Amino acid sequence: MSKVIIVELQDQEITEMGVEAIIDFYRTMAVDQLQISGLNVFATGADSSSLNVVIDTRKNGEFSSEIINPIAGFFKKHQVSWGWFVTATAVVDDIERRWTPLSRQRGPPSYLAVFRGL
Repeated sequence: MSKVIIVELQDQEITEMGVEAIIDFYRTMAVDQLQISGLNVFATGADSSSLNVVIDTRKNGEFSSEIINPIAGFFKKHQVSWGWFVTATAVVDDIERRWTPLSRQRGPPSYLAVFRGL
């Protein structure tokens, strides 16, 4: 019988380093990128919602049309599916309410992933 060991880090500095490493990975892979305050948007050219992403590090950031429209247009220009990652460094009080406007976007498929730790 195998045992599963779960390790959860509660160190904010390590968490921030992990998020920066993820951003650096996508920056290296990207053929195009968009920067909006607290949002790093990357297109790799591959049609994969795991490789074309928004990495959200905002504190309780809204999903308003002023935020969503340029991002949706960015991915539409590249004609790729995409994902929205809410990182462990972001603080999100009501993700379901905040996600609803984004989930109604037309165009390439998108999905939301919420990370609570590394």
